[in-house]
Amino acid sequence: EPRKNYTKKRIPPDKDIFFGRNFEGEDTPISEINDELGDVVICGQVFQLETRAIKNEKTIIIFAVTDFKDSIKAKIFVKNEQMPDILDKLKDGVFIRMKGEAFRDSYEHDVMISSVKGIKTVADPREKRMDLSPVKRVELHCHERYGRHNRC
Repeated sequence: EPRKNYTKKRIPPDKDIFFGRNFEGEDTPISEINDELGDVVICGQVFQLETRAIKNEKTIIIFAVTDFKDSIKAKIFVKNEQMPDILDKLKDGVFIRMKGEAFRDSYEHDVMISSVKGIKTVADPREKRMDLSPVKRVELHCHERYGRHNRC
């Protein structure tokens, strides 16, 4: 009898992913990441990006992400030949959503996001969507005052 091939559920590719692979998960507010939580998804604006060349033709990119209530640093390891493509998308001021592991970093002496599974560019979440539809929709909602039986 042939063995069943159990594979992880495939997530369709996402054109906005520029590091790692596509991912799923609910966003965690950065203020709640104060310990080693395992995998978390965060969304926010990149700032304080710095690069450090290391051995084996790789570079560490360390950057902070803020959701405007709190911020956290993240660290990714990138092959040098991929640096121009990554730094084209990952720069100060851009908005990203990423999934990685919250853990206490011994170099930084703080909780950081590492072992990043994926990073994608997103729109600024503070920008409210504009309703450009010529025909507006209205949701109606009502309550019965006395339920089914009219009481006097």
